[in-house]
Amino acid sequence: MWLPHAPGEVWPILSDTKRFNELSGLPRYQLEETAQADGSVLRIARARVANYNVAWEELPVDWVAGEYFFQRRLFLNGPLRHMDASLTLTPEGAGTRMVYEIAIASRRPLIGPYVAGRLINGAGRTFALAVRGADECLSGARPSAYELGPPVIQPGGVSRLREIISYLQAGPYDHGLSRGLGEFLISQPDADACLIRPKTLARQWGVDTRHAIEICLAAVRSGLLRLTWDLLCPRCRGAKLSTERLDTLQSQAHCASCNVDYDADFNRNVELVFHPAAAIRVCPEGEYCMSGPQTTPHVLVQQSLAAGECRKITAALPPGNYRLRTLARGPELDFSYDGGEFPPLSFMGGAVSICAGETPGRLVLTNAGTLPICLVIESREWIRDALTAHQVTTLHTFRHLFPDHVLIAGGEMSIDSVTLMFTDLQGSTALYREIGDGPAYQKVREHFDILTDIVRAHDGALVKTIGDAVMAAFCRPQQAVLAALAIQKKLSQINSSNAAELSIKMGLHYGRCIVVNLNDRLDYFGTTVNLAARLQAQSRGGDIILSEELCRDPLVGPILEGCHLTSEATSLKGFERPIDYRRVQLAG
Repeated sequence: MWLPHAPGEVWPILSDTKRFNELSGLPRYQLEETAQADGSVLRIARARVANYNVAWEELPVDWVAGEYFFQRRLFLNGPLRHMDASLTLTPEGAGTRMVYEIAIASRRPLIGPYVAGRLINGAGRTFALAVRGADECLSGARPSAYELGPPVIQPGGVSRLREIISYLQAGPYDHGLSRGLGEFLISQPDADACLIRPKTLARQWGVDTRHAIEICLAAVRSGLLRLTWDLLCPRCRGAKLSTERLDTLQSQAHCASCNVDYDADFNRNVELVFHPAAAIRVCPEGEYCMSGPQTTPHVLVQQSLAAGECRKITAALPPGNYRLRTLARGPELDFSYDGGEFPPLSFMGGAVSICAGETPGRLVLTNAGTLPICLVIESREWIRDALTAHQVTTLHTFRHLFPDHVLIAGGEMSIDSVTLMFTDLQGSTALYREIGDGPAYQKVREHFDILTDIVRAHDGALVKTIGDAVMAAFCRPQQAVLAALAIQKKLSQINSSNAAELSIKMGLHYGRCIVVNLNDRLDYFGTTVNLAARLQAQSRGGDIILSEELCRDPLVGPILEGCHLTSEATSLKGFERPIDYRRVQLAG
């Protein structure tokens, strides 16, 4: 079959084996994973098919993203011995030639061929439906390529949903998204609606990421959604531990799929995801396929190699940062590819390595070991759609709506990089004396409101207030600098129309720190916190003090172009050497 669309457009749809199997009418199945002595994993799947309990070994799927996949299932009982399924995409003219093949070996001479024939005919009809759906979806004729069965909505679920949507629309976090979220929950297939990533929604809807996150958070508080903290395996991205409260999330987990132990990383693999509330929609257990290319879309190449095998394949990978690793427990190697010659990749003696260059578009994979392995080439940008614990806990809306979500008692988490802002209202004591307690108090409250609004608008969070001082946290340094500039600009505008001026001292720094519980809320501790606080004390009011490290960030530099900066250094309490910093002096 042929479609007038490029292979890269067709691949994500036709290689989506979860939706393909659901469209075929196949049942969901459960997977048992058992670690083997050689480090590999035996994966046994079980399902109820036509009143029979069927079991099979789920072997690793081979694929090259955008080009082909091949899957074999070895049946442990029933009339079939094994079943192979493959999809091949080839550029042809202005489109793609597609070949889908099913091959089945029978175990029983009479019933086996009958069952095989029905499966093959059914797969052919499903493939034709999927191809037509892909064409219509890519041509804009319909929103989804797969028209699956209706979701299971709870009795009264639609009425509850409408009431909650009306409530959300009247609140501060609607952003015009509440109605769309409601429609999404009652119309989308289970694969989409039962595990919601706000960043993915934002990209699909073309809206601000923070707005998508805020409506999901507000939907949890109103009973439309529920949330879970998932501890993702850093290799396969699967959620091996999941809990509805951050203070019950364990710091370590074991991934049976990869046969590895791993730690919770606040930056990378503790993810906040959302699901429909049980009173709205039923989300069935089990999966239609747990091994296909779209289960781990960050994996661009996956190949099973016999001992001693060297395989040359075509794979036009885009330039980027990649990781070569084994599918199960084993070594891994990070490398970058600039789009030229692709380095041959080799596994030997328990290590992976790269060698001299190969022609662009060609990959050479070698298993120089004595056991069969499955080699994986994955993009290191897999974190893009994950709303990590670090990201969400630096959002004002999360801290406002979920102040009770803290770490386990006595627990702590390390964060690779957080940007901290310390501010202090200058001359507040004199302000109370000059204009009186009542007016001065209103001015101080006005200054807190300004900081809160601007910090929230720049994807940050107020961690705490200390008298007239504020500590705020940001996931990205550029957002913190933009917020600081916006705060000083806003106060300058207010001061120009008021007799009593407000002046704020500000200090910013970023780096590693520790997240802990303090006074029943998440707080930050460490050298980064201390330096940011000390830098604030160097401010004269109306200016911004930035650490030298913060100014060197590649995304901060362009923001500071055109600003008046001076380079200074001073000795600070608790630091052995003088600290370099920049003073940003705003005009006026």
